[in-house]
Amino acid sequence: MIMKSKLFVTFTRCRTSCSKLQQFRVTGASAFRAGILHMVLLLLVPAGIYAQPQIHATGVHAWGSQVDVRFHVRCGNGFTQQFTMQNMMVEDNQQDLTANATLQCNGVGGISAALVFDASGSMSGPGNAAAKEAGRIFIDSLDGVIDEATVIWFSTVVNIQQQMTTIKPLLYGAVDAIPALGGTAVWDAVYAGLIELINNGVNSTRVVIVLTDGVDAASTRTPDEIINLARRNRIPVFNVLLGDHGDDVELRQIADETYGGFYQCDDGAEVLVAYDEIYEEIRAATHDCVISYTGACPDGREHWVNLGVLQTCGGDDTTYIAYTALYDSSVAQEVHMSFGDISGSADAGTVKVPLNLDAPIGTGIFRSCFINLRYDTSYLSFRSAVIPTGSLIEGVTLNVTEFPSTSVNLETMSDKLVSGTGNLLELEFDVKSVFDTT
Repeated sequence: MIMKSKLFVTFTRCRTSCSKLQQFRVTGASAFRAGILHMVLLLLVPAGIYAQPQIHATGVHAWGSQVDVRFHVRCGNGFTQQFTMQNMMVEDNQQDLTANATLQCNGVGGISAALVFDASGSMSGPGNAAAKEAGRIFIDSLDGVIDEATVIWFSTVVNIQQQMTTIKPLLYGAVDAIPALGGTAVWDAVYAGLIELINNGVNSTRVVIVLTDGVDAASTRTPDEIINLARRNRIPVFNVLLGDHGDDVELRQIADETYGGFYQCDDGAEVLVAYDEIYEEIRAATHDCVISYTGACPDGREHWVNLGVLQTCGGDDTTYIAYTALYDSSVAQEVHMSFGDISGSADAGTVKVPLNLDAPIGTGIFRSCFINLRYDTSYLSFRSAVIPTGSLIEGVTLNVTEFPSTSVNLETMSDKLVSGTGNLLELEFDVKSVFDTT
């Protein structure tokens, strides 16, 4: 029995100068009933191994094939930087890039914080009181020596009440002077906080902390501009929303994409808890190291970094963090594939499924790639994968690694000049039970 596959495949392929092993995403409906056969981008991230050290990734900065990952390591109740690159491992979308990585730890630094407060009319009363109390408590935690902050409040306009300083009485006075009148220009204020940090923040740990209760109605800046500026300068933005009437979607997006945090609070007491949690996270970040590596594919896709510390504090630990790579068309290209007509039948016990190239490749070169194939193991059992005679990539070596009852990894080992469209691979499966192929 033969049926037409409805699976549409889209993936990104990189040149060999970018990476030899490349993973790709596949979207679309399954060729078999209820998704019996499908291919996906495999994001296997080993769980953290229980041990004395605890590694925590705090942010990623990526441009081209260069990636910087910030992280810190706890050892018992404290932090440690007593490790070298020999104690580290890093994988980007399962590709081991440890050999290309470098490690930088600069010791313990201070905090540079932009404290941004909503001073619109809707904050009058309990909201304004919560802002002042949260600000004073945060300032209490600063060391008054190298830690520094700026106090910015906003209504319809943005006011830098106190420029960056380590002098705590000046900061207390600025917080106590926050008014409550006018409209809401939250995006302009966040952007101003970033500019103040970029121009005047001297510490390596720089953050913006925002408290607001409303919807932006007066800004000329946009959330995208905030995200771009923050990411270029590696500054996380922490957004605290008081109540449920604010720009929660945009505030959360800014926090997520800058590796900050988003907190939605019902009252002033929850605001104080949020500020305490933010401070603890920021203080931990002053112990950050940076691991840098090259070789990540600038494919415009989501990447997962698996980061590990080994033989430190008497043990090992791993963590992971995601980022979206920039797209560079000079080293990445879109390739469209789909499953073709299935030959064989469930009654016969085996079926063969071709994987075809649906559209010509712009460069004409089918680059070496890594494919993860998943299928419904209640219906199918993997039998083989081959590059058949007449395939567009005939002559290329195909490595096949099977993970019983889970998936199959397929790796083409070299580039091939191809013309037009046609068949790439042939997959064969044993059928465990009869299913509807109509």
